[in-house]
Amino acid sequence: MDDAVAENELQIAVVLGARATLSVRRALLSVRAGRLHKRVGGSRPGRRPNRPRDFDLGAHAILRDYFGVDGAPPVYGEDAFEERFRLPRSVFNRMFRAICNEPM
Repeated sequence: MDDAVAENELQIAVVLGARATLSVRRALLSVRAGRLHKRVGGSRPGRRPNRPRDFDLGAHAILRDYFGVDGAPPVYGEDAFEERFRLPRSVFNRMFRAICNEPM
C-alpha cells in the first residue's frame, strides 16, 4: 500500500514539474519573441489624474433626502427609506439613540 501511495506522489510530482517547466519555457519564448505585455492604465506618469469627488456633499445629500436637514422635511418617505436602508425608520431611530451617546 505504501508503494502505491509513493508511486502516486511521484507521478503527481512529475506532472507538476513538467507543467512548471512548460510555463517557464512559454515565458522565455514570449520574451525572446518580443511579445511582452505593456502595462495598461494605472498610476504612472502621463496618465490622467483621478477626478475630484465631493464626498461630503454626497453625504449631506443623503441626510437631506432621507432624514431632513435644517428643519426641512425629508425628500423621500417611509417606503423609500425602508427600500434604501433595508429596515424601518423606527428601528433605525431606536438603534441610533442607543449608540449615539456611546464613546468611540
